[in-house]
Amino acid sequence: MREWFAARNRGLFIRSYLFLAGGLLIAAILLDLGFGAFQSRQARAADPWLVSTFLLLESELAKAQPAERAATAAGLSRGLGLDVHFLDAGEITGLATAANAPQELEDDAGHTHYLWRSAVLGGAIRLGPFMPPRESLAVRFVPVLFYASILAIVGLWLRPLLRDLSVLTRASQKFAGDYREPLDTAA
Repeated sequence: MREWFAARNRGLFIRSYLFLAGGLLIAAILLDLGFGAFQSRQARAADPWLVSTFLLLESELAKAQPAERAATAAGLSRGLGLDVHFLDAGEITGLATAANAPQELEDDAGHTHYLWRSAVLGGAIRLGPFMPPRESLAVRFVPVLFYASILAIVGLWLRPLLRDLSVLTRASQKFAGDYREPLDTAA
């Protein structure tokens, strides 16, 4: 092993490793970014739990008089443990959701709110704020481990190839020095 590191092939090993590992790493990163961008552009379907919750809240608020809907929403909020607010049509500007489709909003603090436009109620129901989901450090470390394993595999894959190259180089140097000497390429 010591002889191998001292040999002239050390530069070849490092250069080959950098080209192969670098190429694989660049390809992996580009694929990761490409698929990440593709997935973020896809429209997510509404969560069935969220839709059913809004439908239940809408049916409960429809039972109340229009003037009492905000108070009924506050009562539901206390009973359910969810932040439920009823917004009159006059309190809403620019609500561009389709009927029966919740809209996800994010405030300045990073909390998520869900808004449901209701033609039956003549306004909208707001759920939230909810804390955004947090990624654990382990989940963030998995891609790094994957790329590091690619680099290690490429390094381990190059060693036998360069050992064979070293044997062939020594044999060709011997042959160049004295072409009558038989070649020994078996290692």
